[in-house]
Amino acid sequence: MWQVEFFADEGEEGECLPMLSGEAAQSVFDGDYDEIEIRQEWQEENTLHEWDEGEFQLEPPLDTEEGRAAADEWDER
Repeated sequence: MWQVEFFADEGEEGECLPMLSGEAAQSVFDGDYDEIEIRQEWQEENTLHEWDEGEFQLEPPLDTEEGRAAADEWDER
């Protein structure tokens, strides 16, 4: 699943991690992009994992047994 945020100014911040800007972002918006190329540029450590239904995090909380089990499961992928 991809999520996109568009801003009027490049310096604005949102909930997503920035990957493309300017003409590259406009190309994605227009549907003129190569999904394979985008996937190759994506850094695995930036992938959000579903922790609870509808809640996504970069890493699970490690202070509970459930969190540690989720971390082990995510590492296996």
